[in-house]
Amino acid sequence: MVENGEEAVEACQQKEYDLILMDVQMPVMDGLEATRRIRNLPQKHQPIIAAMTAHAMKEDKERCLESGMDEYLSKPINFDQVNALLQEGIHAEPPLEDEPVPVGSVETPEREAINNLIQHIGFEEEEAKELLNKGIEKWQELITEAERALQQEDVEKVKSHLHALKGASANLYMKKTAQLAAKAEIFAATEETKKLKEALAELRKTLC
Repeated sequence: MVENGEEAVEACQQKEYDLILMDVQMPVMDGLEATRRIRNLPQKHQPIIAAMTAHAMKEDKERCLESGMDEYLSKPINFDQVNALLQEGIHAEPPLEDEPVPVGSVETPEREAINNLIQHIGFEEEEAKELLNKGIEKWQELITEAERALQQEDVEKVKSHLHALKGASANLYMKKTAQLAAKAEIFAATEETKKLKEALAELRKTLC
């Protein structure tokens, strides 16, 4: 495991890998540029490269593939897909979208997330609850940091905190939180301050 794209390129120069799970948004050098540079290395240093990203738009997938990546995994990560990728390659499922709620369903987002962690990843009930609680605690801190950065007019920090929140909550199957974080990240990028403040407030309510 490495910390950024530059280190990923260096690792590939030093060792032959079969598969790289490449984060797209990283400091120093992002995953797209890292992939382009790896594709310029000799053939023996050409692994399968799979994007792992919280971005779920068709354009994002196209950018990943155009950079030289072979596959695309949007968060939350489906471990059956990862296993298939390790075996023989995959065709990634469509990105996370809103799903219709069955009539009469009263399942909370937290309960739904716990059920998904148990079903798709294999956690025990208490393990899933503990992981989700720790996640929620961390996400509340990220929202506080984003609000503080907004007060300081540091848009880049706001976007960074929201991107981290989006990816982490998607990985733990907190769909509404991930979708709201994605929306807030767009407001930060377009500098729509009023909408961003409202989105941050709504995000905090989802974690109460």
